[in-house]
Order: sequence, then structure tokens, then C-alpha cells
Amino acid sequence: MELRSNNLEFDVLGFKVKVRPDEDTEILPEHVVKLVQEEALSITKRFPQLEPGRVATLVALKLATDKLKLDKEFRQSVGEFETRAREALSLIDQNS
Repeated sequence: MELRSNNLEFDVLGFKVKVRPDEDTEILPEHVVKLVQEEALSITKRFPQLEPGRVATLVALKLATDKLKLDKEFRQSVGEFETRAREALSLIDQNS
């Protein structure tokens, strides 16, 4: 990792990648890069013949799938919470 004018430089799959830290989030670029590198390593261990571009594509698809699953779970949880909150308010109103 190398710091240059607020950009961090990383090696990901043999490619130099410059990342500017997002000051509006607590997520560090180092953590993002580490996650990508771990996913890439997992794929290359299973399929060592794949070229880096294909590995990168598979990593992107895996992380996108994970994100979509989390989004769906979050929406379901919020929906369940709203339903329970309405039920609780209804019980309060009935007992008032």
C-alpha cells in the first residue's frame, strides 16, 4: 500500500489500483481490498488456470450476489419490524 495525494495504491490480482478513501463512511479501503483479495484467492485456489480478468469477474459476481442477498434480508427485516410495530400500536390503542 502506498499513499499519494490522498489516494491509496493497492495491488489486486496483479493490477495497481488507486483508491481515494471515502470520508463519509467508516469502511476503510484496506478492508475492501482485503475482502476482494480473499475472494480472489479462494477462487484461484479452486481454479488456478483462470486468468486474472476472469477471476475479477467472478469476484464481482460473488460480491454482487452477496450484496443483493443482504439487501433482500434487510428489506424483509424492516418489513417484519414494521408489521410488529403496527401490531404493538394496535394493542396499545385497544387497551387505552
